[in-house]
Amino acid sequence: MAFSARPWLLFGTLLLVSSGGCDDPREWRSRQRVRQLMKASPLRARAALQRVSDLGCYTLVDLEQAFHGAEQHARLRVLEAVEKMRCTSALPFVRFVARWDKH
Repeated sequence: MAFSARPWLLFGTLLLVSSGGCDDPREWRSRQRVRQLMKASPLRARAALQRVSDLGCYTLVDLEQAFHGAEQHARLRVLEAVEKMRCTSALPFVRFVARWDKH
């Protein structure tokens, strides 16, 4: 009886497809919290800011992306979140904003 690789190939493919849902939940949580921060009313902004800063430097990428398409008040919230996190990885972003953002 000859060995066939097809069943193993099918099994391997199914294993890879099923393991795709094992992403880090922090990614989803980070995106959601930054989105909430950007859309929060002034009364809810403090709580949203605290939730973003609780995740720490992990939210930095999402904050940077949100900053570039945001209105002035939301940009200030992003900068406040970066300041509150005290993340050294944010220094290039802060320098970029200080130099190039004219708002």
